[in-house]
Parts: sequence; structure tokens; C-alpha cells
Amino acid sequence: TKNIKHYYKSASKTNQLASNYIKKLYVDESNILWIGTNEGLSRMDLEYGILTSHYINVKDKNAPGDTTEYSISAITKASENKLWLGTRSGLVRLNTENYSYEFFPHHLSVFRFGWGEITEIISNKKGALWLATPAELMRFNTNTLTYESIKNDPLNTESLSYNSITSIIIDRTQIVWVGTSGMGI
Repeated sequence: TKNIKHYYKSASKTNQLASNYIKKLYVDESNILWIGTNEGLSRMDLEYGILTSHYINVKDKNAPGDTTEYSISAITKASENKLWLGTRSGLVRLNTENYSYEFFPHHLSVFRFGWGEITEIISNKKGALWLATPAELMRFNTNTLTYESIKNDPLNTESLSYNSITSIIIDRTQIVWVGTSGMGI
């Protein structure tokens, strides 16, 4: 159609995406499109078409490999003017007015290959955040700022069916539904 526009990272462009590898899209109540990429966070004002990028280094100094990690793989609202961002190393609470942030690393932050990458964030009515990762389901308490790991126990039929979590949703009765990468829901 005639209304398709392309946005991408290019060495010759200003006001561009942080990366062409898009991991997550989120539109807030102010009609701002937040774009999580493997190299940073981009922000687009949908009314004016203004695009800016931000780089938040969340690399755990004890983790092997490069000294930087800017990947943003999940985005959801925290409160007014704040977002929760999911990364390979934990959660970031970003102030969207001044771009200051707080980083909350989790216990998987030192592992290679993205085992702790938070790929989805869902909030329940009590304010807890449910986090999908390739290694386990996590629950983050926004009051105590602590993580709880929820894993498969092969000896317990009431535990998760598998540890690699691909999808989470909370229904209207506050039941948390968890999709896995190989063992169903």
C-alpha cells in the first residue's frame, strides 16, 4: 500500500533506530512507540515522527564476553513516566522523562548465550512482574525488588512442565498461563 514507511539503522542517517534487529514493540498512553533492539532502545513520537535512540549498558562485570550489553527484549509500563525493560541480565526501570534508570540484575546475569534474557514481562493486579526467560519463569516483587525463580521439578506434577518459557498471560481471574518451548502450557 501507499502508507508503508521504513525505519532502519544506517551509517548515513541521523535520528535512526538503535539497530535493525527488533525484539519488542510497545506503544504507551502518550502515543510513543518504544522499540527494543539488540543494540539499544529507540523511541518514536508517532504524532511527529521523531525517532531517538538510547543505550543502557546492563552487562554484569562478572559475565564473560564483551564489556557492554545494550539489548532490550521486553517492554511494559511500570507507572506514570516509567517503563520496565527486560534485558539479558535483569530488569531496568526507566524514567521516560529524563532517561535515568535503575538496574535490577538477576541470578542468571553472568551466564552466556542469553539464558536469562527476559523475553516477556506481564504485571498482575498486585504489581508483581512475571518474566519469561529461556531458563525459567521468574516473578519480580516490585515492593521488595527481589526475584523468585519458578522451575520444573520432575518429581512434582504441579510444577512447571518445562523451564524454557516462551509466553505468559494473566487471565481476568488472575491465573497465570505459561507457554513453554516444547512441553505445552
